[in-house]
Amino acid sequence: MRRAVLPLAAMAAACALAVPAQAQDIVVTGKSLKQTEADLKACLARKCSPDEDIKATLAHAENLFVSGDYKNSRAALKDSLGRNRKHGEAYPVPVSDLLRANSRIAEQMGEAKDFQLSVLDMRDTLKKGFGENDFRTLVAQIEVGDSRAKLGFPDDAERIYKDVEAKALAAGQPRVASFARLRLALQWRAKFDASPNTYNYEQLEKRLVQLIDQPLAQSSDFVLAAEVLRAKADRKAGSAA
Repeated sequence: MRRAVLPLAAMAAACALAVPAQAQDIVVTGKSLKQTEADLKACLARKCSPDEDIKATLAHAENLFVSGDYKNSRAALKDSLGRNRKHGEAYPVPVSDLLRANSRIAEQMGEAKDFQLSVLDMRDTLKKGFGENDFRTLVAQIEVGDSRAKLGFPDDAERIYKDVEAKALAAGQPRVASFARLRLALQWRAKFDASPNTYNYEQLEKRLVQLIDQPLAQSSDFVLAAEVLRAKADRKAGSAA
């Protein structure tokens, strides 16, 4: 879960403010599009393992996407899925990463069906590899909820978030539960933004109170996100608080 880096980012920012800036060299590392293409070809030529194949594919597909070549980025992912989907049991995390990448590019390209199916396959790959209550599976199920919201089914998304929250609490996964609660608050924020007369501020505030005033363990970054969400909602409601 990438949210875990948030406190580290805050610490880095605090240190940057506390220490005067000094002139120094900045070194940027990365691989060119030509290099990632060569790396992928070399990997396939030596019949590399599925996880190596996927790693090389993701690097090249990302470079293609950043360069604006969405078509070939998606083609690279599709080709790798054709080679590696069957290895999901042995390599659940790499295969799920490949499916997640495919879902995101499909979403960008307006391919709703592929977006939906790739997210579901990603979740199912992790579920088979680690079980229903593993944090990776639960987070993937939140992503399924996100996909339902993006595809225009907010009620489905809300139901999924609530289900994940309950399962995460039962499984002793407080961060995942907080993540689901934040997603629920964001859903209500979207409803509030779209129709503030129907979905009033007080209803949104009830969801935020649980996150901010009754936080779960290991969830300080989600509290911060909820506080930012509350500030934005306050502004829209006309409050200067």
